[in-house]
Amino acid sequence: MIQILERIRGLEIEAGSAPTALVGERSGRLLEWPQIKQQIASRCINLRAAHEVLAREPFGNPERIELEHTLADEMRPAAARNIWPPLIELTPLLELLEQPPPLRLEGPDLVLTAAAGEELDSLRNYFLAERRSAPS
Repeated sequence: MIQILERIRGLEIEAGSAPTALVGERSGRLLEWPQIKQQIASRCINLRAAHEVLAREPFGNPERIELEHTLADEMRPAAARNIWPPLIELTPLLELLEQPPPLRLEGPDLVLTAAAGEELDSLRNYFLAERRSAPS
């Protein structure tokens, strides 16, 4: 998993200040990108995810597009078996961690943090189990 994150970061650095090279405004309109984002955002399980989707722009860098296609191709065999990565809701934990310092975690906060850790372990275990068909 780290290799793919390094590849994505390298592409972002090459693109400069923008996170990725984006397609032009006209191309975005022709792709109906705003409508696509809105449809996906309306199905998000939380507002944070919906805002992230709405902020997305289409990739224009061919290498980044190829990387995204590779990832989708690697997920296809598990999806065909109806095996999906466990999606987790981290919004409460992220809101807790985004509080200004000094941050003091009390009992319920620690339970929330531990539960998120367990859920992230489940996600990690999913990808480890699928690493033969999804090495990236």
